Amino acid sequence: MIGFPGRGGGPLPDLADLETARAAAERLEHEAQTGLDHAELLLKASEELARTSGLQDLRRRLSPLLARVGKPPYLGLLVAGHGEPHRIPDPDDASSAEHETLPLPADAAFPSSRALRERRAVFVPDRGALVAGYGPEAVCACRSGEAAPC
Repeated sequence: MIGFPGRGGGPLPDLADLETARAAAERLEHEAQTGLDHAELLLKASEELARTSGLQDLRRRLSPLLARVGKPPYLGLLVAGHGEPHRIPDPDDASSAEHETLPLPADAAFPSSRALRERRAVFVPDRGALVAGYGPEAVCACRSGEAAPC
């Protein structure tokens, strides 16, 4: 800190402090924008949900909606029923691995199980976040760039 006597006597921040503050402000702005983007996406999803006629229709409507915000390699849809979650496979992709996936336990270390447990959408922005936040089974099933049930 640099002080200038006679000008209020208060210290002025040095350049390192200013750079740290600028970087923190940019990080907070990015996090706020990400949160806003997720909230907007959830609002649009709720509007689509109101127009659906069933789970297959819901799945069809959500895929293009999410494609507008970055085309995720995988979009999972789970519903709770009979004590365990069940996947709603993509009705337009008969080759999807979801058709072969057994029910996923609610306590599994997968993003979809977490979403069901916490009753909220879960966004996994990249492979690093997947590795850091989920079990090895999820990392193996959700290979980078492939559409696989997570």
